Amino acid sequence: MNCREYQEATSLLIDGAATDDRMRDAFLHLHECEECRSFFRTALEIRSTLGAARDDIVPARLDERVLAIPLKTSARKSVPRFSFSSQWRERIAVPKLAVAFAAVVVVLASAITIWFSLRLTQNLPAQKIVYVVGLEPVEVQGTYNVASSQ
Repeated sequence: MNCREYQEATSLLIDGAATDDRMRDAFLHLHECEECRSFFRTALEIRSTLGAARDDIVPARLDERVLAIPLKTSARKSVPRFSFSSQWRERIAVPKLAVAFAAVVVVLASAITIWFSLRLTQNLPAQKIVYVVGLEPVEVQGTYNVASSQ
């Protein structure tokens, strides 16, 4: 381990969260390393200073004021407000992953459709353009037999 890891181990030791093996290794290293001993002393001083100042930092009635906050906010929110956006958000609650998956499916389906339509148009025979000319209507009297005209 390097000094940084030993300093983390000594921090755990000060907090009371170090295992026995880490404590033993940390103390052996503290015996040998002046930099880590200095870090350990500084950390102990900070811890003791914070412990002594803990009562001065937190006001006595803070707990009561913090616990009263939800009561004040619930009194303000007692009248329900109607909002179209909140109604739709509750009715159409779709996970983002599902929306992304649906978008990918739509894009793939569109691409496959375009690809198949291009392949089908390439395989069609050449088209001939036929012009139809309109003639004047002619009145035919009698019957005309196609078989007897030969």
